Amino acid sequence: MSFDPKTTLAPEKPYVQLVEAGPVQVGTFEPVLMERLGRLELYRPPIEHLIASKLVRGDARDVEDVIFLAGKYRPDMTTVRNVMETFSNPGRRQALENLVFLEIAQSDDVDT
Repeated sequence: MSFDPKTTLAPEKPYVQLVEAGPVQVGTFEPVLMERLGRLELYRPPIEHLIASKLVRGDARDVEDVIFLAGKYRPDMTTVRNVMETFSNPGRRQALENLVFLEIAQSDDVDT
């Protein structure tokens, strides 16, 4: 498992990433259990929260992540928007502006 990778990631390979204070926001959420290995439990934020967080920054790598997550998990657009509404500005405003990337990703899925 990669620890705090700074390069391109393979979606099928798990990693632990440190999130420092800054533009990153994920909102308040109930963690989702990913895996239980003996007494070790691995949790992640809900996919809608990860997508909303990626759309705060919205750089090319984040948009690629959003497209991948949208294709794999089919997030609910209303839930993603509701998560964004809990963010503080300017993150909320930026995330809502970048929501178009998720809308396009989901419309591409419908067309294929």
